[in-house]
Order: sequence, then structure tokens, then C-alpha cells
Amino acid sequence: MHKLHKLCYQKFPMQMNSFYCRGDNLCFFHAMLRICFGYQYQHTEMRVRIIYKGAMHWECYQKPDNIVAPDPNLTLHLYAQYCSINTSVADFEDCKVAYQEDMVCICSPNAWADMFHVLQAASILQMPIISVYPEFPVTRYNEHARQIRSCYNVTVRPCVGQYNVSAAIMWSHSNHKATGGPNHFVTIVR
Repeated sequence: MHKLHKLCYQKFPMQMNSFYCRGDNLCFFHAMLRICFGYQYQHTEMRVRIIYKGAMHWECYQKPDNIVAPDPNLTLHLYAQYCSINTSVADFEDCKVAYQEDMVCICSPNAWADMFHVLQAASILQMPIISVYPEFPVTRYNEHARQIRSCYNVTVRPCVGQYNVSAAIMWSHSNHKATGGPNHFVTIVR
């Protein structure tokens, strides 16, 4: 069995391997640029595109229609719960507030990306993105790791558009000896 199949619950193309992305709080944007252009610079442009897409089309990212998962509604709710800073996420209105908070946070030049930004990147790239979330040891710092893994191992589709190919990213850690959850993204390519 291919090692990426072991990391991900869904079917995954066998001919794919992980690719290095710089670990400088901008790794998600570096990973998206590597998918798009084959290089990982101009991260500010990718961040601005994600901010724009997220602000202009926020209602698209509040729907479970673009998430391929066993329970897309629960998955979207959990994204809001894990991304939320100040809001207790109990219902759809809370999810909306959490999303808005998240969009404000990503405007900071060193803000980390999260699953909402993967949804937006799929629309920017006009292709589904396979999110691979490997198993991390459960510690007091990431006690929800198993639940997070079950909803972050998904494929997200663009809100609109035709597509024939997909891209993939893997949540990882910049320190291979670390015991916490992921703090880094890498590109997975053919």
C-alpha cells in the first residue's frame, strides 16, 4: 500500500509525493503557489486572492456543498469550531461569525492558514484540493486530533467551474520530532 493511502481516508492517486515548502508562517501560500506555478514565491499575491475570494463570496464557503466528506454539514461546523478565536460555535450564525473572524485574522501578514482557506484556494485554483491530515500523537495540546483528522481528510471543490485535475496538500509539522499537531503545509505533487 502506498504510504499516502495510509495517511488519508479517501482514495488518493498513487503517483504522488510530498514536496518541500518553506516553513515561515506562509507555508500554505507557498504550497498553493507551487501547485499553481511550480514555485513558492509571491505569497502575498496568493494571500490577497484568498482574502478577496473569502470576502466577496463568503456565502459560498458557508455551504457544505463543496466538501466531499461523510457528513459535510458536521465537517463545516467543525471547521468553524476549530478556526474560531472568540466565538463558541453552536449553530449556523455562530459559524458565520467564526468565518468572519477568521477572514479578519488572515489579513495579518504572518497569520496561519486553516481549512477555510483551503476551501477558498480550491476556487482560486479552479480545481479540487485533497487535504491530507496524517495521524499525530494525541497530547494535551491537541486533544481533538482524531476528530480533526476525520474532518480534515477531505476533498474540497471549487464553488464554480469545470475541472479535470486535482491538487493536494498535506498538513505536517515543521519539526519532525514535535509532539503537537500540525503547524505546516507541504504540497503533494505527481
